[in-house]
Formats: sequence, structure tokens, C-alpha cells
Amino acid sequence: MGKHRYRRQPGIKGTTKAPNGRFRSQANHLADVISLGTFDTAERASLAYRLFCHWVVNGYNPNTIPRQPRTRDAI
Repeated sequence: MGKHRYRRQPGIKGTTKAPNGRFRSQANHLADVISLGTFDTAERASLAYRLFCHWVVNGYNPNTIPRQPRTRDAI
């Protein structure tokens, strides 16, 4: 009782659907689970996951990757 149940979206890696209907994106990096945020659509959550993976593969430190756009125009 009291546990949140998240359902993994089939075919969308790094994305789960929360009970409130929003989509949550998480990534694993060096034994840490990094929350990338919650989104209105599975596509946005998937994009956040793919961008995070792209940045990590290309040598960026996960602690310096921005969690949100700096301007509203970027959305």
C-alpha cells in the first residue's frame, strides 16, 4: 500500500507512465538512477532520455547536462 506503480512504455526506452497519466524519464549512469523529469507525452520523455544518452556517450559529465531549456523558445 502507498507505493507508486509505474508502467514501462513498450518500445520506449527510459520512459514509464505514472499513475497520474504523465510520463517519467530516467536513466542509469554508473550505478546511479538519474531522473530526467516528468512530461506530458511519452515522446517528450523519450527525447529527454535519448538526449541524455547522446550527451553521456559524447563525453559530457551528467552533472553538467542541463535539466531544462534556458529559454521558453527551446521547447
